[in-house]
Amino acid sequence: ENNRELYDWVLEQLTSPPRPEQTEFARLVLNYTVLSKRKLIELVRDGHVNGWDDPRMPTLSGLRRRGVPASALRTFCGNIGVARANSVVDVALLEHAIRDDLNLEVKRVLAVLRPLKVVIENWPEDRVEELDAPFYPRDVPKEGSRKLPFSREIYIERDDFHPDPPKKFFRLAPGREVRLRYGYIIRCERVVEDPETGEIVELRCTYDPETRGGHAPGRKVKGTIHWVSADHAVPLEVRLYDRLFTAENPDADKEVDFKTYLNPESRVVLPAAVGERWLATAEPGDRFQFERQGYFYYEPEDSIGTVRGPEGSLPLRVFNRIVTLRDTWAKIAEAPQAKAGGEAKPAAKKRGKEASPPASSRAETGPPPLTAEEEARAEGYRQQGLSEQDSRTLAQDPPLAAFYEEALEAHSAPRNVANWLLNDLLGLTGEGGVEALPFGGGTLGEVVALVDGGTVTGPGAKQVLEELVEKGGEPAEIVRRRGLEQLDDAALEPVVAQVLEAHPDNVELYRGGKTALLGFFVGQVMKATRGRANPQAVQKLLRRGLDQQ
Repeated sequence: ENNRELYDWVLEQLTSPPRPEQTEFARLVLNYTVLSKRKLIELVRDGHVNGWDDPRMPTLSGLRRRGVPASALRTFCGNIGVARANSVVDVALLEHAIRDDLNLEVKRVLAVLRPLKVVIENWPEDRVEELDAPFYPRDVPKEGSRKLPFSREIYIERDDFHPDPPKKFFRLAPGREVRLRYGYIIRCERVVEDPETGEIVELRCTYDPETRGGHAPGRKVKGTIHWVSADHAVPLEVRLYDRLFTAENPDADKEVDFKTYLNPESRVVLPAAVGERWLATAEPGDRFQFERQGYFYYEPEDSIGTVRGPEGSLPLRVFNRIVTLRDTWAKIAEAPQAKAGGEAKPAAKKRGKEASPPASSRAETGPPPLTAEEEARAEGYRQQGLSEQDSRTLAQDPPLAAFYEEALEAHSAPRNVANWLLNDLLGLTGEGGVEALPFGGGTLGEVVALVDGGTVTGPGAKQVLEELVEKGGEPAEIVRRRGLEQLDDAALEPVVAQVLEAHPDNVELYRGGKTALLGFFVGQVMKATRGRANPQAVQKLLRRGLDQQ
């Protein structure tokens, strides 16, 4: 920028208009990592990571090997925008973009990472029952299901059992009941320990045959856990990847080597994990959500060779954790985060949500339990089609629930209203939450109605929300005043034609087989229309224009 005058003069002498334009912008900096090539080379050279494509590295090859979709990175970059001032971006925003992308695309399956054997004593030894299990939750517009075999011996997560349960532990314990996901309610009768080490090696339980599918009318069974049939389990090697550093800014203290803050649990290998039978048909490169565990990627590079199974050699299946699920339990755990150059402090709030410490440092005790009143409220939200996570989030926050219900009175579209409230508006509220907003839930309902009715696009609606949070107002008036009305096909056609005419070389490349350029053209049209175009309509018109020879 300091040399702009000289830069412009040189171009004026060498070129004729139109000449290229120079735009300065700041580098993208994430917390809990380093992006200096000199420091990254040091990590690779000294063996702290396994090369440039290590899944913990902030490189494209590392993110690709971890399983992060390219579309999630594009969304993340679009969300944070481009700035001229140096700033640090919270890595939680990247994780949020990855979750949002995977949530709508990947299948849900069951996997147990640290298995504990359970024998159901009143289940016949030779009996196997097939249980129905959907691949997608109700809030994802995709279909598909599979059969889960249920037998006398199953595996559960070791952390889902506690011999002497603390307060608010509602999973399995001696003499207690728990609900098996898609299965039955079981009760722990006895605990079998290793006589030499005292380690728990097996649980002896009974099941209630009247509770197939987890239904228990008139009974309060608060805990639900996942499981895998032992006779049908698929051996897995699971690698839990986490943030590379424990300090938010490893470079803060120049007198302290940044490697001091390397997270010793940034890579945890679990070689004895097991998955449900259906995972035997999965292909390397596939992505899944392991229910209650996180999102995982079937690593194609390391899934080579075999492991010993109960009936001989089996293919080695390596799964990398891409990102954890949303962790509501971390909000009450109050786990401190190490700060470079200072004492540990509680996690700071950002964008209305609490920043979480590295997932592996959290207490793995699951989400906080719901009270009877909250459970009743959450069940009502589930019946509206909301996901389990969104239902719990609303049920545990009365002001947020009241705001949501008020929004529904203005626009009866539960899933859409909940998505806009929890994924967009909540991030703009700050520490005051929805109670500090200069408008009520009905206004949010009006915004969602404008989107669903085609009056304004999603990007336009986000601009409306930003103005509403800042100074309130009427959504329809803001849309009109700022010119955010969604363009129809008739208005888009000349814009699409201009974009194609302005980039003839890219048009020829597309027609020659480089179809990935469609995203480039969509971006140009969206830029020209200032976000007023519907991306799906833009793609349709672009394909029509590009396919014309």
